[in-house]
Amino acid sequence: MSRKTLKYVKALEIDSEFTHLSGDELYNHLQDKGYYWASSLSQWVYSPEEQNDPPSQVIKIRILHDKNQIKAVAERLTKLMINDGYRFVESSVVHPCYPPRANDSKIYLTFQPSETL
Repeated sequence: MSRKTLKYVKALEIDSEFTHLSGDELYNHLQDKGYYWASSLSQWVYSPEEQNDPPSQVIKIRILHDKNQIKAVAERLTKLMINDGYRFVESSVVHPCYPPRANDSKIYLTFQPSETL
């Protein structure tokens, strides 16, 4: 049984007939029907597909890893993506994490698929 959060209650108001075992199943069902949860409005908003932006033409990857190894991991992932046919666009600077994850850092990589993919 799902918790009776506002998000869940509002989802049931839209489609109370949908059989589901979890809130996530219900949320995925509504998203498939064109709804999204607008947390700032505390409601589900319908957005017809024809009003949506076209799909992104970039792939963005966030790496979270040991601060002493993150650059090597990012370089290795970049090589793998390039070898698989993706075009490297950019890499962010290394962003340190705050405690309690102070031994980790984040880095963001951006790629574009090649025209042949």
